Amino acid sequence: MAYFNPNANQVALTRKQLYDQVWSEPMATLAGRYGISDVGLAKVCKKFNIPRPGRGYWAKTQNGQKVPKTPLPKFKGTDEIILNNDPVPKDPATLPESVKAQIEFEKAEENRIVLSPDLRRAHPLIQKTKELLSTIKPDEYGRVKTQAPDCLDIQVTQSSLRRAFLFMDTLIKACEKRGFEVKVVNSYREEYQTQIVVIGQDIQVRLDEKARLIVPT
Repeated sequence: MAYFNPNANQVALTRKQLYDQVWSEPMATLAGRYGISDVGLAKVCKKFNIPRPGRGYWAKTQNGQKVPKTPLPKFKGTDEIILNNDPVPKDPATLPESVKAQIEFEKAEENRIVLSPDLRRAHPLIQKTKELLSTIKPDEYGRVKTQAPDCLDIQVTQSSLRRAFLFMDTLIKACEKRGFEVKVVNSYREEYQTQIVVIGQDIQVRLDEKARLIVPT
């Protein structure tokens, strides 16, 4: 069992405990339970040499496929891991001024987010991603994806591409209107990730369409 200290905002657990948890549910879900970002949790795993499921692992397991786990390797460092979280205060009066200002901004009708009607004035990241994905052959699930600089982290079927581009175009423009930086970064796993910097916090964004492979019998 992990130990949680509510006063110190800390969680203490062993490498084996974190390894088991990482392979029992997606990183974003697990990180949310600990009050940290999935990027932050991934960095902890790297620091303590804890292997994590690769891309497509959860989709395959949900489809009934048996995917082997990467064994937990030996580690010369400490076995105890301390996770520090930073929960959002429940009392609005105690929120940081930057957060309170953002809340007031979102309340204004003129700042309401409306889906982009078309792609004629699409954001440069959308245009670049559209060009790259047009050259990619679909995988066994019918989805197209690619890993490249200036390419958004999108994995959808070809029939869903236009809707995906409209959604991401709306999201990117809304973020930039709010002063949030949208960027594509080369992560510690040598994968290109879409990140949005919201009030100093890096948030990973991925648009992933679930698919199921049906094999004729």
